[in-house]
Amino acid sequence: MNLKSIVIVVSFACFLFRIAFANASPPLANARDDVSSGTAKGLKCNLLSGNVAPEEVGLSSWCGTGNPHPIDVELHQQRYKEDVGTVDIRAAQGRAHTAWDNELKSLYAQLDVLLDRKNRHLLQKSQQAWERYADADGEWLWSSVMVSTCYGGTLGGVRISDRHLEMKRQRACDLYLFFQSINQGGN
Repeated sequence: MNLKSIVIVVSFACFLFRIAFANASPPLANARDDVSSGTAKGLKCNLLSGNVAPEEVGLSSWCGTGNPHPIDVELHQQRYKEDVGTVDIRAAQGRAHTAWDNELKSLYAQLDVLLDRKNRHLLQKSQQAWERYADADGEWLWSSVMVSTCYGGTLGGVRISDRHLEMKRQRACDLYLFFQSINQGGN
């Protein structure tokens, strides 16, 4: 394949991507909001305490809990304050990435202690595979072709980082739901 063919294929892929997500929910919306509310018994998750309605802070419920996640709240507040620039948003996203990484580690550790040796090994394989995928996806999205073709402009880095934040948020939700299911039904 020559360079012209690659550019055409990537441009078409970006076009399809933009069409597919043109009417998608904002990045902080969560596809798991239909999951029944409530928290798993004994789960230590950094959820907001009390009854803070998600719409009060302009965020969706995280993982069907009925509350936005504090990481999302902090990022939202930093992102939408007055006189915020791209550098400020990227710094807030960096803090959110670190916070989601810590949340993933915490949820993984809590889930890990509930499992027998065989299932612990399967969880470990699954988590390692997810981490490899997330890293590879990041390398691809930050490639010169994708940055210049699909995510170009001054907000390109913000868009790419939003995508990675959503991946981490979704994986944390998956681990939370796995924990909740095992904790309520045994393993």
